[in-house]
Amino acid sequence: MRKRLSLLLVLFLGGIVIMTGCRENKNSRQWIENKVSAVSRVYPTEDLFDLFKEFPEGFEIYQEETAQDEGISTRVEITIIGEAKTKKIEGVLKKILVETNPYSEEILMSIPVTYKNGQFNFSDEDNAQEIWRYGGFLFQKLSLSKEYLSNLKYSSKSYDSITTDYDLTYKMKNKEIQSFFNLAVTREVNIEISGSEANDQYGYKHSLLIRKDPDIYNFRETVSTLEENKNAE
Repeated sequence: MRKRLSLLLVLFLGGIVIMTGCRENKNSRQWIENKVSAVSRVYPTEDLFDLFKEFPEGFEIYQEETAQDEGISTRVEITIIGEAKTKKIEGVLKKILVETNPYSEEILMSIPVTYKNGQFNFSDEDNAQEIWRYGGFLFQKLSLSKEYLSNLKYSSKSYDSITTDYDLTYKMKNKEIQSFFNLAVTREVNIEISGSEANDQYGYKHSLLIRKDPDIYNFRETVSTLEENKNAE
């Protein structure tokens, strides 16, 4: 009887060791990079209508940039929705004044936009050109792939086992980025690509953050499947 119990104990402990050995190291660069390389589904996509091929259920694009000038903080953001049934791509461009003490936001401009025939068409073209200096999205210009990312140097990585959020930050010199942001060709920027296993289960949602200052991100761009479709599943 004792021999049998001992054998069962050995088998049980052996199983635990095997399971532990096979467990994924979700805080490794390899594991996180396998996740963040999903951005190659979007980067690059020159024509926004091509996103319907990747996301037939519809998609949402969000871009924001923060700025400070003489103590005044502003945020320029644009949200674009690709509606699956109508195949319409519409959204709104906003300029927002941000107060910190106490925190408050005031919308200074709100300009509707539609995308058609490869062009963004605003209800107020003059003001739109003034506040949205990029006139497009970084994913329309920048190519990213798993192979490309694996050859970059990185400065940080993280995985949160509670929220299942993950991110990987690279140091990068890239001509598309330098051209998009009008940076010097020698300028190196920090690019953080982030996502979440929670979102991965229901669709796609990845963000790309640009840090010109190492501690503050100035620019963020997110592409995701529509939240309303995720909730319906």
